[in-house]
Amino acid sequence: MGIRRETDLFWETREIYFSHWFLTLVYLTVWLTSLVFWQQRKHRAARGLQFTP
Repeated sequence: MGIRRETDLFWETREIYFSHWFLTLVYLTVWLTSLVFWQQRKHRAARGLQFTP
Protein backbone atom coordinates (compact mmCIF):
# COMPACT_ATOMS: atom_id res chain seq x y z
CA MET A 1 0.00 0.00 0.00
CA GLY A 2 1.18 3.45 -0.74
CA ILE A 3 0.15 7.01 -0.17
CA ARG A 4 -2.18 8.46 -2.78
CA ARG A 5 -1.19 11.92 -3.89
CA GLU A 6 -3.38 14.51 -5.53
CA THR A 7 -1.16 14.38 -8.61
CA ASP A 8 -1.90 10.68 -9.27
CA LEU A 9 -4.12 10.49 -12.34
CA PHE A 10 -4.93 6.78 -12.16
CA TRP A 11 -4.61 3.76 -9.94
CA GLU A 12 -2.33 0.97 -11.03
CA THR A 13 -4.21 -2.29 -11.34
CA ARG A 14 -2.92 -5.75 -12.02
CA GLU A 15 -5.12 -8.35 -13.62
CA ILE A 16 -4.43 -12.02 -14.12
CA TYR A 17 -6.18 -13.92 -16.87
CA PHE A 18 -6.64 -17.69 -16.95
CA SER A 19 -8.14 -19.80 -19.70
CA HIS A 20 -11.42 -21.54 -18.99
CA TRP A 21 -9.93 -24.93 -19.84
CA PHE A 22 -7.12 -24.35 -17.31
CA LEU A 23 -9.55 -23.46 -14.52
CA THR A 24 -11.68 -26.48 -15.38
CA LEU A 25 -8.60 -28.72 -15.34
CA VAL A 26 -7.54 -27.44 -11.92
CA TYR A 27 -11.06 -27.87 -10.53
CA LEU A 28 -11.39 -31.42 -11.85
CA THR A 29 -7.97 -32.37 -10.52
CA VAL A 30 -8.80 -31.15 -7.02
CA TRP A 31 -12.27 -32.74 -7.10
CA LEU A 32 -11.06 -36.14 -8.34
CA THR A 33 -8.18 -36.21 -5.87
CA SER A 34 -10.50 -35.49 -2.96
CA LEU A 35 -12.93 -38.13 -4.24
CA VAL A 36 -10.16 -40.76 -4.29
CA PHE A 37 -9.10 -39.92 -0.72
CA TRP A 38 -12.74 -40.02 0.44
CA GLN A 39 -13.26 -43.47 -1.12
CA GLN A 40 -10.07 -44.78 0.50
CA ARG A 41 -11.20 -43.47 3.86
CA LYS A 42 -14.61 -45.14 3.49
CA HIS A 43 -12.92 -48.41 2.51
CA ARG A 44 -10.60 -48.31 5.55
CA ALA A 45 -13.52 -47.53 7.86
CA ALA A 46 -15.62 -50.37 6.43
CA ARG A 47 -12.71 -52.80 6.75
CA GLY A 48 -12.37 -51.86 10.42
CA LEU A 49 -16.05 -52.64 11.08
CA GLN A 50 -15.94 -56.17 9.68
CA PHE A 51 -16.84 -58.93 12.11
CA THR A 52 -14.17 -61.62 12.44
CA PRO A 53 -15.12 -64.59 14.64
